[in-house]
Amino acid sequence: MLSVQLATAPTKRLLQQSEIRAAGFVEHHSLAVAAGDPDAADCPEVRADGDLDAENNLLGLLRNFGLKVGTVTRVQFERRIVELLEQSPHIWLIIEPLLEVRRVLREQFEHLNKGMGRLAESDETWSC
Repeated sequence: MLSVQLATAPTKRLLQQSEIRAAGFVEHHSLAVAAGDPDAADCPEVRADGDLDAENNLLGLLRNFGLKVGTVTRVQFERRIVELLEQSPHIWLIIEPLLEVRRVLREQFEHLNKGMGRLAESDETWSC
């Protein structure tokens, strides 16, 4: 993991909070799956919360440095952040891994969603 000494106290706090949330989610999800909770594998909720967490962490970090993204679509989100950080390479070191996390979350959800769609199409239970 890349460590950056330029992080401010609020930035460190936000990073710690996101790590705690992620660890809590994994622990809760693992326990729920082990207990046989049928709602534990509700992938769209997992994706929505994870994607929102990643975006909110990014927005919070940027706000700590006085940068505001404004209103953007999901497609414009990353492009806008890159625009904001063109003049701040030290902040880019902090934000780039979080953008990657957001990108991977979205890609994996799309892959999972397509796979689940194919399964549903081939299952007689769901056909009309």
